[in-house]
Amino acid sequence: MSERMSLLEFLKERSGIRLSKLEAYLDLVDKASVQYIPKDLCKQEFSLSNGQFVITITELAGCWHWHRATVRTFIEQLEKMNQISVTRLTKSQIITIPMLAETPAVSPIDAALDVFRQKMRTVLDGWRSGKMSVSACASECEQLYEDATEEAAIILQKADNGNSIGKVPCGSNIPESVGHAFCMTALTAVCEATFHQVLGQETDNTLATSLLPFFYKDLGGDWLSFIEAAKAISELALDGSSPALQQESAAIKSQFQSLCRPFLAIIANQEVSCPAKGCINL
Repeated sequence: MSERMSLLEFLKERSGIRLSKLEAYLDLVDKASVQYIPKDLCKQEFSLSNGQFVITITELAGCWHWHRATVRTFIEQLEKMNQISVTRLTKSQIITIPMLAETPAVSPIDAALDVFRQKMRTVLDGWRSGKMSVSACASECEQLYEDATEEAAIILQKADNGNSIGKVPCGSNIPESVGHAFCMTALTAVCEATFHQVLGQETDNTLATSLLPFFYKDLGGDWLSFIEAAKAISELALDGSSPALQQESAAIKSQFQSLCRPFLAIIANQEVSCPAKGCINL
Protein backbone atom coordinates (compact mmCIF):
# COMPACT_ATOMS: atom_id res chain seq x y z
CA MET A 1 0.00 0.00 0.00
CA SER A 2 2.72 2.49 0.96
CA GLU A 3 4.69 1.64 -2.18
CA ARG A 4 1.63 2.24 -4.39
CA MET A 5 0.99 5.60 -2.71
CA SER A 6 4.62 6.62 -3.16
CA LEU A 7 4.39 5.83 -6.87
CA LEU A 8 1.21 7.87 -7.25
CA GLU A 9 2.77 10.80 -5.39
CA PHE A 10 5.76 10.60 -7.74
CA LEU A 11 3.61 10.50 -10.88
CA LYS A 12 1.25 13.35 -10.05
CA GLU A 13 1.87 16.70 -11.69
CA ARG A 14 0.67 20.12 -10.63
CA SER A 15 -0.55 22.47 -13.37
CA GLY A 16 -1.72 25.69 -11.76
CA ILE A 17 -3.96 25.80 -8.72
CA ARG A 18 -6.54 23.43 -10.19
CA LEU A 19 -5.93 19.85 -9.06
CA SER A 20 -5.73 17.03 -11.58
CA LYS A 21 -7.93 13.96 -11.17
CA LEU A 22 -4.96 12.08 -9.71
CA GLU A 23 -4.28 14.85 -7.21
CA ALA A 24 -7.95 14.98 -6.27
CA TYR A 25 -7.99 11.23 -5.67
CA LEU A 26 -4.81 11.43 -3.56
CA ASP A 27 -6.46 14.18 -1.53
CA LEU A 28 -9.36 11.82 -0.82
CA VAL A 29 -6.87 9.15 0.28
CA ASP A 30 -5.05 11.64 2.52
CA LYS A 31 -8.30 12.65 4.19
CA ALA A 32 -9.36 9.04 4.66
CA SER A 33 -6.01 8.14 6.23
CA VAL A 34 -6.58 10.68 9.05
CA GLN A 35 -10.37 10.24 9.30
CA TYR A 36 -10.83 13.88 8.38
CA ILE A 37 -13.83 15.88 9.63
CA PRO A 38 -14.37 19.52 8.56
CA LYS A 39 -13.98 22.00 11.41
CA ASP A 40 -17.58 23.20 11.12
CA LEU A 41 -18.81 19.62 11.56
CA CYS A 42 -16.51 18.61 14.42
CA LYS A 43 -19.21 19.10 17.05
CA GLN A 44 -21.35 16.47 15.38
CA GLU A 45 -20.77 12.88 16.38
CA PHE A 46 -19.50 10.63 13.59
CA SER A 47 -18.59 7.01 14.12
CA LEU A 48 -15.77 6.54 11.61
CA SER A 49 -13.88 3.36 10.79
CA ASN A 50 -10.53 2.93 9.08
CA GLY A 51 -10.47 4.55 5.65
CA GLN A 52 -13.45 6.82 6.28
CA PHE A 53 -13.79 10.60 6.44
CA VAL A 54 -16.49 13.28 6.39
CA ILE A 55 -16.62 15.92 3.68
CA THR A 56 -18.91 18.27 1.75
CA ILE A 57 -19.00 18.86 -1.98
CA THR A 58 -18.51 22.57 -1.33
CA GLU A 59 -15.28 22.01 0.62
CA LEU A 60 -13.87 19.68 -2.02
CA ALA A 61 -14.73 22.18 -4.74
CA GLY A 62 -12.85 24.91 -2.88
CA CYS A 63 -9.88 22.66 -2.10
CA TRP A 64 -9.53 21.32 -5.63
CA HIS A 65 -10.57 24.54 -7.41
CA TRP A 66 -13.25 22.63 -9.29
CA HIS A 67 -16.89 23.41 -9.97
CA ARG A 68 -19.29 21.72 -7.54
CA ALA A 69 -20.93 19.78 -10.39
CA THR A 70 -17.52 18.51 -11.53
CA VAL A 71 -16.72 17.31 -7.99
CA ARG A 72 -20.07 15.56 -7.73
CA THR A 73 -19.54 13.79 -11.07
CA PHE A 74 -16.00 12.76 -10.11
CA ILE A 75 -17.22 11.27 -6.83
CA GLU A 76 -20.01 9.40 -8.60
CA GLN A 77 -17.56 8.01 -11.19
CA LEU A 78 -15.20 6.74 -8.50
CA GLU A 79 -18.17 5.19 -6.73
CA LYS A 80 -19.26 3.37 -9.92
CA MET A 81 -15.70 2.07 -10.30
CA ASN A 82 -15.86 0.70 -6.71
CA GLN A 83 -12.89 2.84 -5.72
CA ILE A 84 -14.90 4.58 -3.01
CA SER A 85 -18.23 4.14 -1.28
CA VAL A 86 -20.36 7.09 -0.22
CA THR A 87 -22.88 7.48 2.59
CA ARG A 88 -24.85 10.63 1.83
CA LEU A 89 -26.03 12.59 4.87
CA THR A 90 -28.16 15.73 5.05
CA LYS A 91 -25.33 18.26 4.85
CA SER A 92 -22.27 16.09 4.29
CA GLN A 93 -21.01 12.75 3.04
CA ILE A 94 -19.02 9.93 4.61
CA ILE A 95 -16.59 8.59 2.05
CA THR A 96 -14.84 5.24 2.47
CA ILE A 97 -11.66 4.27 0.65
CA PRO A 98 -11.89 0.43 0.51
CA MET A 99 -8.14 -0.18 0.31
CA LEU A 100 -7.65 1.82 3.54
CA ALA A 101 -10.62 0.20 5.23
CA GLU A 102 -8.99 -3.21 5.03
CA THR A 103 -7.60 -4.20 8.42
CA PRO A 104 -4.93 -6.86 8.94
CA ALA A 105 -6.07 -10.13 10.41
CA VAL A 106 -5.84 -10.28 14.18
CA SER A 107 -4.30 -13.39 15.70
CA PRO A 108 -6.46 -15.38 18.16
CA ILE A 109 -4.06 -14.46 21.00
CA ASP A 110 -4.23 -10.74 20.17
CA ALA A 111 -8.02 -10.98 20.01
CA ALA A 112 -8.04 -12.70 23.41
CA LEU A 113 -5.81 -9.96 24.80
CA ASP A 114 -8.22 -7.28 23.57
CA VAL A 115 -11.17 -9.04 25.21
CA PHE A 116 -9.19 -9.46 28.42
CA ARG A 117 -8.22 -5.76 28.38
CA GLN A 118 -11.84 -4.67 28.05
CA LYS A 119 -13.01 -7.01 30.84
CA MET A 120 -10.28 -5.70 33.14
CA ARG A 121 -11.26 -2.11 32.45
CA THR A 122 -14.93 -2.89 33.12
CA VAL A 123 -14.13 -4.40 36.51
CA LEU A 124 -11.76 -1.58 37.43
CA ASP A 125 -14.35 1.02 36.37
CA GLY A 126 -16.70 -0.61 38.85
CA TRP A 127 -14.14 -0.05 41.60
CA ARG A 128 -13.47 3.53 40.51
CA SER A 129 -17.18 4.36 40.57
CA GLY A 130 -17.57 2.97 44.09
CA LYS A 131 -19.73 0.02 43.03
CA MET A 132 -17.08 -2.49 44.12
CA SER A 133 -14.67 -2.71 47.05
CA VAL A 134 -10.95 -2.90 46.37
CA SER A 135 -10.80 -6.48 47.68
CA ALA A 136 -13.69 -7.57 45.45
CA CYS A 137 -12.03 -5.81 42.51
CA ALA A 138 -8.72 -7.58 43.15
CA SER A 139 -10.50 -10.94 43.32
CA GLU A 140 -12.28 -10.26 40.03
CA CYS A 141 -9.02 -9.21 38.35
CA GLU A 142 -7.28 -12.36 39.53
CA GLN A 143 -10.10 -14.55 38.22
CA LEU A 144 -10.12 -12.73 34.88
CA TYR A 145 -6.37 -13.26 34.55
CA GLU A 146 -6.63 -16.96 35.32
CA ASP A 147 -9.51 -17.43 32.88
CA ALA A 148 -7.72 -15.48 30.15
CA THR A 149 -4.47 -17.42 30.44
CA GLU A 150 -6.35 -20.72 30.45
CA GLU A 151 -8.17 -19.63 27.30
CA ALA A 152 -4.83 -18.69 25.74
CA ALA A 153 -3.51 -22.17 26.57
CA ILE A 154 -6.46 -23.73 24.74
CA ILE A 155 -5.93 -21.47 21.72
CA LEU A 156 -2.24 -22.35 21.52
CA GLN A 157 -2.88 -26.03 22.06
CA LYS A 158 -5.24 -26.07 19.08
CA ALA A 159 -2.72 -24.16 16.97
CA ASP A 160 0.08 -26.51 18.04
CA ASN A 161 -1.96 -29.63 17.27
CA GLY A 162 -1.67 -30.86 20.81
CA ASN A 163 2.11 -30.65 21.17
CA SER A 164 3.41 -29.82 24.64
CA ILE A 165 4.01 -26.18 25.49
CA GLY A 166 6.30 -24.81 28.18
CA LYS A 167 4.78 -23.47 31.37
CA VAL A 168 4.89 -20.01 32.93
CA PRO A 169 5.15 -19.27 36.68
CA CYS A 170 1.36 -19.13 37.09
CA GLY A 171 1.14 -22.73 35.91
CA SER A 172 -0.83 -22.13 32.70
CA ASN A 173 0.32 -24.10 29.70
CA ILE A 174 1.40 -21.10 27.69
CA PRO A 175 4.82 -19.71 26.69
CA GLU A 176 6.38 -17.26 29.08
CA SER A 177 6.15 -14.43 26.54
CA VAL A 178 2.39 -14.94 26.20
CA GLY A 179 1.93 -15.10 29.96
CA HIS A 180 3.87 -11.87 30.36
CA ALA A 181 1.71 -10.23 27.67
CA PHE A 182 -1.46 -11.03 29.62
CA CYS A 183 0.17 -9.99 32.89
CA MET A 184 1.33 -6.66 31.43
CA THR A 185 -2.14 -6.05 30.01
CA ALA A 186 -3.60 -6.56 33.49
CA LEU A 187 -0.98 -4.41 35.22
CA THR A 188 -1.42 -1.64 32.66
CA ALA A 189 -5.18 -1.61 33.22
CA VAL A 190 -4.69 -1.40 37.00
CA CYS A 191 -2.13 1.41 36.70
CA GLU A 192 -4.38 3.32 34.34
CA ALA A 193 -7.41 2.92 36.61
CA THR A 194 -5.60 3.96 39.78
CA PHE A 195 -4.03 6.94 38.02
CA HIS A 196 -7.45 8.16 36.90
CA GLN A 197 -9.01 7.35 40.28
CA VAL A 198 -6.47 9.40 42.23
CA LEU A 199 -6.41 12.38 39.90
CA GLY A 200 -9.98 12.20 38.63
CA GLN A 201 -11.26 14.23 41.55
CA GLU A 202 -9.70 17.41 40.22
CA THR A 203 -12.33 19.69 38.71
CA ASP A 204 -12.02 21.96 35.72
CA ASN A 205 -12.34 24.92 38.09
CA THR A 206 -9.44 23.67 40.22
CA LEU A 207 -7.28 23.24 37.15
CA ALA A 208 -8.27 26.66 35.80
CA THR A 209 -7.35 28.43 39.04
CA SER A 210 -3.87 26.90 39.02
CA LEU A 211 -2.60 26.47 35.47
CA LEU A 212 -4.39 29.36 33.78
CA PRO A 213 -2.93 32.05 36.09
CA PHE A 214 0.47 30.43 35.70
CA PHE A 215 0.22 30.60 31.91
CA TYR A 216 -1.28 34.07 31.62
CA LYS A 217 0.29 35.93 34.55
CA ASP A 218 3.57 34.19 35.35
CA LEU A 219 4.50 33.33 31.77
CA GLY A 220 2.71 36.20 30.04
CA GLY A 221 0.94 33.82 27.69
CA ASP A 222 4.22 32.83 26.04
CA TRP A 223 3.92 29.37 24.49
CA LEU A 224 7.64 28.65 24.33
CA SER A 225 7.93 29.37 28.03
CA PHE A 226 4.97 27.13 28.78
CA ILE A 227 6.43 24.23 26.79
CA GLU A 228 9.71 24.55 28.67
CA ALA A 229 7.85 24.87 31.98
CA ALA A 230 5.67 21.84 31.18
CA LYS A 231 8.81 19.79 30.51
CA ALA A 232 10.21 20.84 33.89
CA ILE A 233 6.91 20.00 35.59
CA SER A 234 6.92 16.58 33.89
CA GLU A 235 10.43 15.85 35.15
CA LEU A 236 9.49 17.08 38.62
CA ALA A 237 6.35 14.93 38.72
CA LEU A 238 8.15 11.81 37.51
CA ASP A 239 11.63 12.14 39.00
CA GLY A 240 11.14 14.50 41.94
CA SER A 241 13.54 17.01 40.41
CA SER A 242 14.29 18.86 37.20
CA PRO A 243 17.66 20.09 35.90
CA ALA A 244 15.91 23.24 34.66
CA LEU A 245 14.97 24.20 38.22
CA GLN A 246 18.33 23.60 39.92
CA GLN A 247 19.34 27.28 39.83
CA GLU A 248 15.86 28.59 40.70
CA SER A 249 14.80 29.96 44.08
CA ALA A 250 12.97 27.91 46.68
CA ALA A 251 9.79 29.87 45.90
CA ILE A 252 9.94 28.96 42.21
CA LYS A 253 10.61 25.32 43.01
CA SER A 254 7.67 25.31 45.40
CA GLN A 255 5.44 26.87 42.75
CA PHE A 256 6.40 24.24 40.19
CA GLN A 257 5.87 21.51 42.78
CA SER A 258 2.33 22.78 43.36
CA LEU A 259 1.63 22.51 39.63
CA CYS A 260 2.53 18.81 39.40
CA ARG A 261 -0.86 17.51 40.48
CA PRO A 262 -2.92 19.81 38.19
CA PHE A 263 -0.53 18.91 35.37
CA LEU A 264 -1.08 15.17 35.88
CA ALA A 265 -4.81 15.69 36.39
CA ILE A 266 -5.12 17.24 32.95
CA ILE A 267 -3.57 14.11 31.45
CA ALA A 268 -5.79 11.84 33.54
CA ASN A 269 -8.99 13.71 32.75
CA GLN A 270 -8.44 14.61 29.13
CA GLU A 271 -11.70 14.30 27.23
CA VAL A 272 -11.39 15.47 23.64
CA SER A 273 -14.82 16.13 22.17
CA CYS A 274 -13.42 16.14 18.65
CA PRO A 275 -10.41 13.80 18.08
CA ALA A 276 -7.46 15.67 16.66
CA LYS A 277 -7.02 13.23 13.81
CA GLY A 278 -10.55 14.01 12.66
CA CYS A 279 -10.16 17.77 12.72
CA ILE A 280 -7.02 18.24 10.64
CA ASN A 281 -7.60 21.03 8.18
CA LEU A 282 -6.03 19.78 4.97
